[in-house]
Amino acid sequence: MTEEIVSGAEIARRLGVSRERVRQWASEPRYHFPAARGRIGPAKTWVWDEVRRWATEHGYLKPRELAEA
Repeated sequence: MTEEIVSGAEIARRLGVSRERVRQWASEPRYHFPAARGRIGPAKTWVWDEVRRWATEHGYLKPRELAEA
């Protein structure tokens, strides 16, 4: 199974938040945001399934929106 890799900009688009908000989640331990898995150039990247699970658990992605994200 191939992991879908996403950037902060793509996470922001899928969750309907700003890129700055994603940066805050990723940089502040209190949010328990998934760890970045790598970089593409200067941009950090994440595994979408991990971010999607986090977003669902924290109310940023509703179950009915999962199929669309």
